[in-house]
Amino acid sequence: MCISLTKTVIAASLTLTAVVAPLASAATLKVPDSIEISSIDGQAVSPLANINLSAGDHLITLKYNDYFSAYADDSGDWVSSKTLFAHIKVGDQAQLTLATPVIQNAADARAFVKQPQLQLTDNQGGSATVQLQSQAALLTQLLARR
Repeated sequence: MCISLTKTVIAASLTLTAVVAPLASAATLKVPDSIEISSIDGQAVSPLANINLSAGDHLITLKYNDYFSAYADDSGDWVSSKTLFAHIKVGDQAQLTLATPVIQNAADARAFVKQPQLQLTDNQGGSATVQLQSQAALLTQLLARR
């Protein structure tokens, strides 16, 4: 009976470790309102959901959308990107933030869409530039690895 109980405790401990370990290593990802994440690693993401990433490499599918108005009676200008892809690597960070460069007007936004890159910062003071890729660039990169 003692051996059976020991096996049960060990099995329960391993199960608990398997469930808790990924949660402990998950990082929360925050993005500005102008960035809409549609999927992570091919899995659809709700626009209102908190985004938690496990340790490892991730492919994020996103779009940039923002509205600019110069005057109160101005009809305004929407600036949007096509679907873009970002590769990020998650370590033991608790929180990650993706941010656009300073975009003050529609001209800045159009320049960003032509050469999109985001700044990835973490709660440990780390920072990296993330180059966003179009679908064609991503496919070219994947085929080049073959």
